[in-house]
Amino acid sequence: MRHPRLRERMSDLQLGEGPYYTFYRPYHLTSLEVPLSAAAAVLYGQSHMRPLPVPSAEVGARAKRELAPGETLDAIGEYCYRGFALSRGDAIAFNALPLGLAQGAKVTRKIAKDEYLTYANCAPDERQQIVQVRRAQDDWVRMAAAA
Repeated sequence: MRHPRLRERMSDLQLGEGPYYTFYRPYHLTSLEVPLSAAAAVLYGQSHMRPLPVPSAEVGARAKRELAPGETLDAIGEYCYRGFALSRGDAIAFNALPLGLAQGAKVTRKIAKDEYLTYANCAPDERQQIVQVRRAQDDWVRMAAAA
C-alpha cells in the first residue's frame, strides 16, 4: 500500500505500518473508498466494481423478534427484521427472502427471533415493482448460471 492517505487510515485503524495488509472488515470505509473510486472513474476510466455474471452473495433477512402469521413486515431498520450477508449457496439452501423484498411482505408461518425470513414463511407483496424486477433478475441469473 503506497498511497500516504491509505497508510494513514490503516495506522488510524491500528492495523500496523504495512505496506501489506490482510484483514476482514464487515463495514465500508466510505470516506476513503467513495472519493477514490469516483476519482479513478473520472480520471482514469477505471471501475473498482464490476458485476459478476452470477451473484456470489445475497442479503437475507432475519427476525428481530418473534413474528406471527398475518403480520405485515415494516421497513429496513425498523422493528421486524435486519439484514445478514449470505453466500449465494446459503441463500438458496435457506430459501432466504432477499432483504429488499421484505418490506410489505406478509408473514405466513410463525417465525422465531433470529430465524431467517424465507419464501416458505413470508409472502412478498407482488404488487411492488421491486418484487417483479427481482423475479425477472432471478430468471436471468438462472439462465446465466445454466449457460
